[in-house]
Amino acid sequence: MPVVGVTSWPLVGRGSELAAARGALAEPGGGVVVAGRPGVGRTRLADEILAELEAEGATVVRLVATRAAATIPFWAAAPLLGHPARRTGAGETGVDATGATGAPGTGRGAPETGGAPGTDSTGGDGAGSAPARPLDAADALVSAHRAVAELAAVAPVVVGVDDVHLLDEATAGLLSQVVDAGQVRLVLTLRSDDTPPPAVARLLEGRGWPRLELDDLGRDDVAAVLAGALEGGEVESATVDRLWEATQGNPLFLRELCRDALEAGTLARHHGVWTWSAAPFTGPRLHDLVAERLGQLSPDEHTLAGLLALGEPLPAELAERLTSPLVVAALRDRGLVTVEVIDGRTVVRLSHPLYADGIRARLGPLETTDLYASLVEGMLKDLDELDADDRLRLAVWSVSGHADLDPAVLVAAAEDARRRDDPALAERLVRAALGLRHSGPRREPPAPPAPPVRGDRTLLAAYRALGEALADQQRFEEAEAVLAPLAALATDDAERARIALARLAATRLDPDHLDDARAIVAGTEIRDPVHRDTVLAGLAGVLSHAGAIQEGGELALRLAEESDDVVRLRALTPASAWLIHAGRTEQAIDLAGRLFEVACAHTEDVPDGRGWAVAAGATALLTSGRACDVEAVLQAAMDDPERRRDQAASAVSLLNGRTALARGRPATARRYLREAVLALERTDTHGRHHWALAALAEAEALLGDGDAAAATLADPPTGRESMRYRRDAERARLWVTAAQGDVTGAIRQAIDRADDARAAGHIGFELLFLEVALRLGSVGVADRLAAVAARVEGPLAAALGRLADAAAANDGARLDAVADEFAALGMDLHAAETAMRAARAHRAAGASSWARESQARAEAWRDRCEGARTPALTAPGGRGPAELTRREREVAVLAAKGLSSRAIAERLDVSVRTVDNQLGRAYRKLGISGRAELPSVAAALGLEP
Repeated sequence: MPVVGVTSWPLVGRGSELAAARGALAEPGGGVVVAGRPGVGRTRLADEILAELEAEGATVVRLVATRAAATIPFWAAAPLLGHPARRTGAGETGVDATGATGAPGTGRGAPETGGAPGTDSTGGDGAGSAPARPLDAADALVSAHRAVAELAAVAPVVVGVDDVHLLDEATAGLLSQVVDAGQVRLVLTLRSDDTPPPAVARLLEGRGWPRLELDDLGRDDVAAVLAGALEGGEVESATVDRLWEATQGNPLFLRELCRDALEAGTLARHHGVWTWSAAPFTGPRLHDLVAERLGQLSPDEHTLAGLLALGEPLPAELAERLTSPLVVAALRDRGLVTVEVIDGRTVVRLSHPLYADGIRARLGPLETTDLYASLVEGMLKDLDELDADDRLRLAVWSVSGHADLDPAVLVAAAEDARRRDDPALAERLVRAALGLRHSGPRREPPAPPAPPVRGDRTLLAAYRALGEALADQQRFEEAEAVLAPLAALATDDAERARIALARLAATRLDPDHLDDARAIVAGTEIRDPVHRDTVLAGLAGVLSHAGAIQEGGELALRLAEESDDVVRLRALTPASAWLIHAGRTEQAIDLAGRLFEVACAHTEDVPDGRGWAVAAGATALLTSGRACDVEAVLQAAMDDPERRRDQAASAVSLLNGRTALARGRPATARRYLREAVLALERTDTHGRHHWALAALAEAEALLGDGDAAAATLADPPTGRESMRYRRDAERARLWVTAAQGDVTGAIRQAIDRADDARAAGHIGFELLFLEVALRLGSVGVADRLAAVAARVEGPLAAALGRLADAAAANDGARLDAVADEFAALGMDLHAAETAMRAARAHRAAGASSWARESQARAEAWRDRCEGARTPALTAPGGRGPAELTRREREVAVLAAKGLSSRAIAERLDVSVRTVDNQLGRAYRKLGISGRAELPSVAAALGLEP
């Protein structure tokens, strides 16, 4: 029974092997050997080769060798012998050597995993039963030759042998004879790690057949397999990465892991994308496969396997110290562990990532605790030589195994965890250092700990680390209970600044604590100017997130121009956000460019500085209208491996999506924005999930899917919203309203948002709200838009100003010129809409030839826009929306979607009678008699037919 969500498991990445097989099997007596480790898809590829030959008219006979029947002469050759079940040619149902029935090409006769796409027939070690008595050799040979001759007289004969290394000697000799006689071609599968018996070796020797050695799939091949196997096709890139890393590209493991995950619900579709929400695990099928691979382990081997499953990779000397060199060598010889050199150090690890999960499933709680304790004891002997990674692993082992560890080591490891964006782990480690129980997920915060004693530096560092971990998780009251007493105990400005920054971090994204943030800064009593400015930069960020964009931005701008380099980097993001809101995008671009150079010189002091500069510069370029330049900036950002962490990757995906929207590529934008939304669901410390959802809804709206866009907006965001991104999210939501058919309502909302932005001094967004209103058809905002555009920096503002003037004058020639400007900026959707508007203007002026030219240009640009559907793209001329008023078109669009007059009236906030009147006028203009004919003009109305 198929697993829900799976279509089929496609054959991917084997094109060269298939081509080689076709050439080798072109003539009688030809053959091909498909070899590889278990699980790489030997049987799957052989089945594909045989299926192609069947489709071309060959008669295919499938033999399956098993260990159980390897001592029975001619047992595997039963389908070639003279009983009625021998024939398994094209279009027939046959019986293979195990007695199982099935249609040709199904890989019948293998156990559940055998013959399935992407798998091997691994059940040969005992699968099938031997016949009651062996066959007479002479009779068998005569019968087989006669049967092959009969089949060959009708069509070419191809014999497929799965697991040829298990073939009995008599059958191997028979195959040698019929091949030598030119009667058959052979397709054989062979396990790379098995030595074939002499008879099989003689069958293979000296024939010049190609040996197709299969390896595991690469990352791109795994992505292609998943896209072809899972219904819907689109798979989150992070999920592809995790599944590839978990399975190492082994097709069998990949298939079984996905099947188990689908049944468990951990591999599911979110926002139209398949995503895997669990760490590698062994479900029922995968557990059995892993157990089979591991086999029986001696007590010492079991101990080493458990140590590696809990703590890999282990330094080789530690693994040998905890067990023995002989045990390490034994597991390496069995292929269960590998010994390799990483960064000049020899380490031992399990040979496949999924083995660790299978081994952990065998460990009991007490055994797990003992193994962790052994790891801690062994690692402590090298404590002075540990790097940050090993120190963090040691700390996790000690907490997991309830082993004692120096509190100073736990605190240092907690700070390592914070640097890796894991404040929850940092909290767990520092609580262990303080002897406090881990709070875990609680509705009520735990009681605040007692204040530390002045002078105990280790204790002070531990409480500070606890407060910082709580602050990173936005748990303000708990963080304040820990950090406020520490502020009074700090003995220097560096310590005061660090504590103040942690307290400020706890107030981020919560406007209710804005006064608390101001009070924290006012009470620091820091005299050193650099440390004081560092705290002020932290306050600027809090103000910006809380919606005080101008206050935080002006403070940050002063710091970004006058202070220490590190302070300038910390002030960049709120400063740039304010410049963009204020319409000063060229200044924002310049500031980000200058500070990018500073960030590159201070990667040790401010590891995230380069990312801040890239994000600020890309956002400013995008808002200015230089969408083409943003792509190069973001590509450079992704060349930095550190940018691929969840938070950094989500930021880049979000910017890539917004860039694609600006360029008129809504399908590309949807793909990027889905990635951003999914990543931000996992971790969102800067309140961007709301923004990403709105941008995704905009992409769906521009593709004409108003229902999907509305559903995306209804999806509950994770965490609090940063007010820094609220304006752009509001702009995106306008397109959703329009896509649902209420264009008039969207225009009204756009003008209201423009009024709000003007009142707040956010002239940059006042322009963008007015732009939406104009693009939706409100020429009445043109004068205001032109006036605002004159006060905003950047080529986009200049082009929008000229668009407003040309639209107000309904001047086709000037509209054509503006369309060219948008195209030069890489904004093809803007260009298409403007050229379409120019075509209408030319037609109204009676210049039909100019109208046709503008129309052709509009359609050429529209073809680059991946199916974008906006009101401005409605085709002019003929019967259609060009003759309808905006409200008539809105009502007709909603009626064509199947909404009743009452439902339309409720959505547009008008009376039912008004809806019916508008529909009547629309019917007359469209030349139709009623609702039943609306689908026939759906394309003209901008709907899917």
